Amino acid sequence: EQVTADGEIDELDVLELITGLVDKSMVTTESGVGDATRYQLLESIREFALRQLDDASERDATHRQHARYYAVFAESLQAMYRRGDLAAALLLLDESEDEFRAALRFTLDAAESELAARVVGGLGYLWYAAGTHREGVQWCRELFDADPDLTDLIRAGALHSYASLLGVTGRPDLGIEVSHEQIALRRGLGDPIRLGAALNNLGNLMFDIGDHSGAQPVLEEAIEQYHEGGENASLMLSSLGGGAWWVGNYDDAERRFRDALHEARTAEDAYGIAVAMGGLGQCFASVGRSDEARSQLIEARERFEELNVTPGVADADLFLALVERADGSLAESARRLHMALNAPGETWYDEADCWVAQTAASIIDDYTTAAKLIGAAAGRYERSSVSQSALILRELEKTTHMLHGALGPEEFGRCHRAGGRRSRTEMQQATTEALESFIVRMDAPDPDGDQQHDT
Repeated sequence: EQVTADGEIDELDVLELITGLVDKSMVTTESGVGDATRYQLLESIREFALRQLDDASERDATHRQHARYYAVFAESLQAMYRRGDLAAALLLLDESEDEFRAALRFTLDAAESELAARVVGGLGYLWYAAGTHREGVQWCRELFDADPDLTDLIRAGALHSYASLLGVTGRPDLGIEVSHEQIALRRGLGDPIRLGAALNNLGNLMFDIGDHSGAQPVLEEAIEQYHEGGENASLMLSSLGGGAWWVGNYDDAERRFRDALHEARTAEDAYGIAVAMGGLGQCFASVGRSDEARSQLIEARERFEELNVTPGVADADLFLALVERADGSLAESARRLHMALNAPGETWYDEADCWVAQTAASIIDDYTTAAKLIGAAAGRYERSSVSQSALILRELEKTTHMLHGALGPEEFGRCHRAGGRRSRTEMQQATTEALESFIVRMDAPDPDGDQQHDT
């Protein structure tokens, strides 16, 4: 109705016309989210229709109407998740991702910058939650590389998406620059909630580069802005908890995550609850409180799964692997690592695959392969612009020392250097194969007829 109604076709007639095309089998139907009816074209009919639009010189006008509709739709999805219905927003994004791509491709090619920026601004946090970070960054980069002329409000929204995604794709330095530009705009727009969200982004990015003293006051202001706007600040409290956890201050991290959980529960914020529970589970796993960690992480994982937040599911699996390893259940630990590494979409931590590799190296019984995995992970850490957590560095040193002793300095050095030359894809493939091989061996019956689950 929004795209095709014009001077010749009345909006009220569109449904009847489409129904007629369905009856003639020129258009097909399928059920969408919430039992909505969606209409599809066979590719041959689509190509014919595009030629008709070209002949009538109407293709650009139709694309423009389509893009306007999806700009409004992107903004409605943003409003939906801000109201607390993240799961439904993510389902609708998944269902319409090809439509959004078509809208973005047209608007960027046609220099319709404002429409493109509205789509980018609406979808940014959904790309973040869905684990489609790199695609989102590519759209943002293409938009801003064109130096668009935008209103302050629309520019600030698109900048927020860009900064959020740069933080999880290994470019916190650029993300900080983008955040500062957005915050300058937000301070003049009079919206404390969106200013608080921008400050939260900046604080997390500062944590990423190791500026923990600078991040603290930024996040404290973010909490103040959210409270001033009458919103719960559980995500900002969890950010403070994450920063404390990152440097190994687990008592402070636990306190922050408990505050975040209380605030999220009071506000009935399902996403905030899942994030805070996952953070508590990380704290408990880091100090050997296995039973508490497992309970928190399993529930957090279930909640993330219900919300369709795949990075949160992978994050929980990674920490559950640490819990199972600590309890001696190495096969189960390997299974969790395998799930985290091969989860759909991307993770919130750009070096998560390295962490999986180094954790796999600490449990598998093939020391040569383990040393290569450690070398690959260590090489990536050295090349990364993101600082590594206290737990990662502590475990890297411990596993390196163990493998150095098991293989001897010469063999360990050879394997470590070989691993360091691996590409990211090669490291991921080697980790997957090592875990699969280890799981098969651990699950195989021993000579007495038992299975070797625990070591």
